[in-house]
Amino acid sequence: MITQGKSIIFKPKVLIAELDNREPVDVYEALRHPAWRDVVQQEYSTLMQNQTWELQPLPPARAAVGCKWLFKVNNKADGTVDRYKARLVAKGYSQTVGRDFSETFNPVVRANTIRIILATTVMKKWVIRQT
Repeated sequence: MITQGKSIIFKPKVLIAELDNREPVDVYEALRHPAWRDVVQQEYSTLMQNQTWELQPLPPARAAVGCKWLFKVNNKADGTVDRYKARLVAKGYSQTVGRDFSETFNPVVRANTIRIILATTVMKKWVIRQT
């Protein structure tokens, strides 16, 4: 039996590259594309509307924590663009415990915790008061 490999018959591999779905490397590249510019502006507007931060004078001998824009393209199952995502994140890895901060607090509650507290409240017939 003669196979394609023995007959030196090879099917060429086809590679397809779509440059429109490429994620920008930095914010300057993103701002040149209208879709990315809209997403960056929307993220910035949301951060300002939510009053995410407030400017403070920098203490002496301290460096400010930098930030970086992260970009991601979400695709549909058929490969078309679903939406563009942009996030502004702090470079927290540049901080040192004890020098730049002393403790952290993350105000996140799991749904299971709330269910357990509510179930315990009902079973024990505790009274919930509003203050």
